Amino acid sequence: MAGWRWHTWSQGPRFAAGMQRFHGGVPVGRRVGSGGQQPRHDRFGVGAGHRGGDLRRAAQRVGQTVLCRRLRPCRQGQHGHKRQGRQPDRAPMMTARYHAKVSPEMIGRRGSHAGAAPRSTIVRWKAGQDRRTAQSTGPPVRGTQGDWRESMIGIDPSRLIASLEQAGEKLVLVCTGGGSAAVPHLLTTPGASAVVLEALVPYARAAVDGLLGGPQESSCGSRTARRLAMAAWQRARGLQEAAGASSRDAAGAAIGAAVTASLRTRTPKRGPHRVCVAVQTLAATRVVEVVLEKEARSRADEEELTAAILLDLVAAGHGLPEAARLRPRETPLRREQVAPAAWRELLAGDRTAVLLPGSEAAATPGSGGLLFPGSFDPLHEGHLLMARLAEEIAERPLAFELSIANVDKPTLDYVEISDRARQFAGRPLWLTRAATFVEKIDVFPASTFVVGADTFARLPEPRYYGGSADAAAAAVDRIAAGARGLIVFGRSRDGVFQDAAQIPVPHALRDVSYFVSQREFRLDVSSTDLRHRARQASDQDG
Repeated sequence: MAGWRWHTWSQGPRFAAGMQRFHGGVPVGRRVGSGGQQPRHDRFGVGAGHRGGDLRRAAQRVGQTVLCRRLRPCRQGQHGHKRQGRQPDRAPMMTARYHAKVSPEMIGRRGSHAGAAPRSTIVRWKAGQDRRTAQSTGPPVRGTQGDWRESMIGIDPSRLIASLEQAGEKLVLVCTGGGSAAVPHLLTTPGASAVVLEALVPYARAAVDGLLGGPQESSCGSRTARRLAMAAWQRARGLQEAAGASSRDAAGAAIGAAVTASLRTRTPKRGPHRVCVAVQTLAATRVVEVVLEKEARSRADEEELTAAILLDLVAAGHGLPEAARLRPRETPLRREQVAPAAWRELLAGDRTAVLLPGSEAAATPGSGGLLFPGSFDPLHEGHLLMARLAEEIAERPLAFELSIANVDKPTLDYVEISDRARQFAGRPLWLTRAATFVEKIDVFPASTFVVGADTFARLPEPRYYGGSADAAAAAVDRIAAGARGLIVFGRSRDGVFQDAAQIPVPHALRDVSYFVSQREFRLDVSSTDLRHRARQASDQDG
């Protein structure tokens, strides 16, 4: 490597934001400061004097490396750097050092850039070479011809776009808390318009809650990421159907990808820096969670790393190699739930109900059985006692029903379905797409249903029927006529027992209902309380 010299200096904190731009053929920082001018630390060239020594003399010392200490912002127009103090309109320097090689051909060109590259990065060029195409081993840099440099924190998005386009897949992205750098990486790649349908960045917590139909237990977690990925998958499917694709084709081509992150802020966090990424397809749910080393990277670096993890997980379904480079102690926790054929048909809408294996002795649709619908998040002792008492009242075996669809929330993903189904341990369980009670009666006509006081009170509410009072009244009549009966259990709220018989509902519902008294059954436990306790325990462990 004769003829090459080394120079090392500190670069400004806005360097990463300006990597998309070339000045003199070498990636440099964005112009900052008054009047749109570049501060001296961002545009000094080979030959400019500074605290580490004169670059002209330094570059002539063959095979030597010049190291300079942390540089402070300098006054506009000066060749040297101030040793003390900082200008009010100047950003502080980063302590990290950045490396670049300097060729003899560059010596003497005042104002030319020796090249600015991030940590552990080399930018190379030789005499006669177009420096716009200089090879770089550093972070992603777009040249004038749109080429992509393999990066320490990202994959080649052109390969990902080409792979998705070849498979005919359509992508919707949702990023909250971090990872939004994935959006420009994809959208500035030729062919992205054939693959990326939409990118959403619901940054405020209220925006995330609105997208998911209600407040979430955690703004950054595996469950929230999976829910966002499912919402993105449903959006990708809907956009394709609106464009004329069949429902089956749209379901098979849709990809929903989401990231939730808690990254570095201006003040140190008490909790961990964490990234949770999920990808939803018709075939599987994939999720990865990584706890990052605190204070080990800048916010910009954590953003880029989060984007790389997101793109890696999208690419994982196409056999592309991972490129996100984690530190040794940053071990990703991965989970993939591949759906059985019956689950895929249920999610796609080709089937309305699936009986889990081992439940063949349970009631079948139309048999007039006893059904206990619910979310069972989680299944607890109260549910099991209610089921046992309902079997005694109805004098027939009971089957549980879990709907993967919801009126105002995203559909359950495969990981969630698997986790909830595992709770039943061989008890009869139906998976359905019946989000409303009217739909449940269509799937299980002439059946007796077990419900709690909360569900019973919601049955006549118009908000579950498009806000129409007429539709709600028609639904009540349909339930009263189609169900064999309702077994209604009361519940305790804040220590006060709510007697279901006292709930104001239309007479049509009351006439087909059997109300279980407080003397027959009372258990002060709820799934909401259990989820809250589990969340508190998780926070303490973290």
